[in-house]
Amino acid sequence: MVINLHECPEGCIIPDSNHDFSSSEQYYQFKRLRHHGLIDKSYRVLEADSGFDAMKLVHCILPEDDVQPSWKSIALDEMLSTNRLKYQNCLHAKDMLMNTKVVLAEATSNEQTKCTLSDYWLGHNNMGKILVRLREDLYSSSEPEAEEIVLPQQTKRKASSLLQGGNKSLKL
Repeated sequence: MVINLHECPEGCIIPDSNHDFSSSEQYYQFKRLRHHGLIDKSYRVLEADSGFDAMKLVHCILPEDDVQPSWKSIALDEMLSTNRLKYQNCLHAKDMLMNTKVVLAEATSNEQTKCTLSDYWLGHNNMGKILVRLREDLYSSSEPEAEEIVLPQQTKRKASSLLQGGNKSLKL
């Protein structure tokens, strides 16, 4: 199970200029307050003991009714970029994500037993979609690129004669 509120182990942090964040949720909430111009209050997020505590704190500072439409329009992109940083910087989290082989669904702790049944998914399941996209991006970026092999001229002539001899599967 991959959990967004999961704390990164010691030494596995999400860097942002002069601050270190122990979870992607803590970093996301920090950016959310800053977007709303609440710079001084954003530092309180750094004092939160966990990503969950950071989320609760921000919901008290910035109730959902006060969230600006400009944040709502970029929130998913911010979630994606925040989680991309997490999975690039935290190898154990990256391994957990890469070892999942199924569609991922967002679920709270009391929904975990039902999270494999899509009928129980709530909302738009954005975090599940983000994690699946990140996993696909990580897979595609970890595939070895085809190397261009430069053949010596003598080998090219030999291969060319093989082609003339009827072996059409070779291409130069």
